[in-house]
Amino acid sequence: MTAPRLALSALCFSALLASVECRALERQLHLAPRLGFVWANGAAPVIGPLVEVGAGYGLNDAFTLYANAGYGVGFGDAPSSPQHYATLSAGVRYALDYLRVVPWIALGLRGDLFVTPVDGSVGPSVEGRLGAAWLFRRGLGLEVEAGYAFPWLLRDRVSDIVTVSVGLRFVRDL
Repeated sequence: MTAPRLALSALCFSALLASVECRALERQLHLAPRLGFVWANGAAPVIGPLVEVGAGYGLNDAFTLYANAGYGVGFGDAPSSPQHYATLSAGVRYALDYLRVVPWIALGLRGDLFVTPVDGSVGPSVEGRLGAAWLFRRGLGLEVEAGYAFPWLLRDRVSDIVTVSVGLRFVRDL
């Protein structure tokens, strides 16, 4: 290859790289209000609507600290007496931040609160989350997330908790 062709090829490659949008997560805050559903099985089964708010801070291009809060109302065996469900969790998320759609996997700890008309219980859980964000532009996107929680103290009452939610993702660079 001659020097002019090599220079032209390098220039074209540089222009291509410069036109690719950077979606780095480092030093970003994100907030994501989401709607979905919650399902829990066990002695007090729950299935019903869920409202969640997720937040995160990008430590670098791959790892994000996250926090999640949710509230749901479940209608299990007795539809006339709903069971209320609230959760608060925090953990670390690993994202593949290379594309316009950013998939992630997360691991965290959470507290779950179940309240029925008769009683209530609080217990810790370990959780795993899978999700993805489709970024329309730098500060706005669509977020989809699924979570699984394994309560280790409420096993006699609730054995598994699954959540699925969809919402908007707002991003702010620091």
